[in-house]
Amino acid sequence: MLPKVQSSERIHRLGLNLIRFTKGKGVLGVDAFLRHSTVSKFLTPGVCLDAGSGRRPKLPLYRPDVKIITLDLERAFGCHVVGDIRFLPFVDKCFDTVVAIDVLEHLPKKFRVSVLTELIRVANKRVIIHMPLQDGSTFKARDYDTLFSKLYRKLYRKPCITTEEHLTYQYSHPADLTKRGFKLIGDQNAYCWIILVTLQELLYPFGNIVSWILYLLFLKWIEKRPPYWGAFALITF
Repeated sequence: MLPKVQSSERIHRLGLNLIRFTKGKGVLGVDAFLRHSTVSKFLTPGVCLDAGSGRRPKLPLYRPDVKIITLDLERAFGCHVVGDIRFLPFVDKCFDTVVAIDVLEHLPKKFRVSVLTELIRVANKRVIIHMPLQDGSTFKARDYDTLFSKLYRKLYRKPCITTEEHLTYQYSHPADLTKRGFKLIGDQNAYCWIILVTLQELLYPFGNIVSWILYLLFLKWIEKRPPYWGAFALITF
C-alpha cells in the first residue's frame, strides 16, 4: 500500500527548516520543494537511484537515512554515475526504489516507453516518477506551460529553455502511465503553479521568499485541487 501524502505536516516541517537553513544555496522554490518533499515520503528503505538527478541533487537533503545513487549525463552535475536514462548501466532489480523527477518531459515522446521499461527493470520495490501531464481536463500542463512561455518571453525577450523542451517534445497523457500499472497522484494546482513560478521569475532574487509567503498564507489551500500541472506516478512490486 502506498503511504498517504499529508499536505500539511506543518508543510513538511516548514520546508525542512528551509532546507536545513538553505545550506548556503538560498531558499528552494515552493514548486521544487513540494515535489521533492513528496517524493521523499514515498522512498522505501534501502538504496535509491535518482535517475536524471540534475545539478546539486536534492533528495539526499530530505532522506539522509536512504542511500541515494545519482545518475545524469554529465559528471559536472555532481552525480555518482554518468549514464543515459534510456540505457541504464545496471543489472535488473538492483535498487529498492528508482526515481525520475522532471526528466521524461525533456525527452522526445518516442523514447518514453523505453525509459519506463528501464526504470522498472532496475527497481526491486518501487518506481516513482514526477512529470507534467496533459489531458485537457484534470491535467493541463501544456496550457499553463504555454502561458508561462509567453510571460517569460515578454520578461526576458528570450525563450525559457526547459519550458520550450516541454512544448516541443509533447506531453504524456495520463493513460500512458496508468496502462503500465502506475497509480497517479495529481500534483500542484495549475493556477497555483503559474502564480508561484511567475513570481519566482518576476521578483528574482527575492521571488522564492515571496512565493513561500504567498503559498503559506493563501495558495496551500488550493494546491491539491484539480486541474493539476503534473502528477506523481508510482508503481510498487
